[in-house]
Amino acid sequence: MIQWTLIIALWFQQAAFEVISIKVSDGNVKTPMAMTTNPSGIMFVNVTALDVIAAAYSVKDYQIAGPNSLKADRYEIVARTPSPSGDAQIKAMLQTLLADRFKLVVHHETKDLSAYTISQGKNGTKLRASQGGRENSLSFQGNNLAFRNYSIAALAKFLSSLPSIDHPVVDATGLEGNFDFEISVDADSTDPGSVKRAMLEWASLFTDLDQQLGLKVEARKGPIDTIVVDRIEKPTAN
Repeated sequence: MIQWTLIIALWFQQAAFEVISIKVSDGNVKTPMAMTTNPSGIMFVNVTALDVIAAAYSVKDYQIAGPNSLKADRYEIVARTPSPSGDAQIKAMLQTLLADRFKLVVHHETKDLSAYTISQGKNGTKLRASQGGRENSLSFQGNNLAFRNYSIAALAKFLSSLPSIDHPVVDATGLEGNFDFEISVDADSTDPGSVKRAMLEWASLFTDLDQQLGLKVEARKGPIDTIVVDRIEKPTAN
C-alpha cells in the first residue's frame, strides 16, 4: 500500500501538459474571461495568474495571498494533455505549469477568515445513511441535486465552489460517515442545463439547506486553508 501511494504521489508531482501555449492578452481588447477544461486539455482566455492559481489548487480568490501582480496581467493559455485526464490530473498539470512557466512557489497557511459554518439544525438532520456506491457522487434528477455516498466535508467543499458563495464553507456538524440526500433547486424546468444555471445562482441556498436537510448555515470566523504566494514571475510568451 505504501509503495502504491508513493507511486501515485510521484505521478501527480510529475504530471505535465504535453503542449503549452501562453500569450499575454491584448489589453486593448475587452475579451470576456473564460476557462474551458476537458479531458484533452485547457483553454483559458483573458485570465490572470490569480485565476489560474485558484483553478490549480481548488480555492477561491480570497484564499490566495500574494502580490498585486497576480491580477495585473492577463493571459491566453492553451494546453494539451498527453492522454485523456480527469479533474485531479488536470489540476496537477496546472500546478506543474505554474511552477515551470510562472516560477510559482507557494505554501499553505491556516488563517481565521470569515466563513460559513454548517451545523445541525435544532430538530436534527434529514440525512439518510449512505447505501453505498461511488463516493461523493452528484447527479441531476429532475429539479433535484442527488448526492450519493456524500460526506458533509465534501458537501462543504462543493458549496464553497459555487459562484454565489462569497466565503468558504466549513463543516461544523460533527457528523461522521457518508449520506444519501437530495436538494430541490428552484429551476425553470427539469432540463439539466436549467437546473445547473439555477444551482449556480441559488439565492435561497441556505434556506433550502435548513428546510430540506436540517442543516443550518451561519456566518462566523473559521480556520481556512490559504495559499500564500512566495514567488511568481511573468512567463515567457510563446
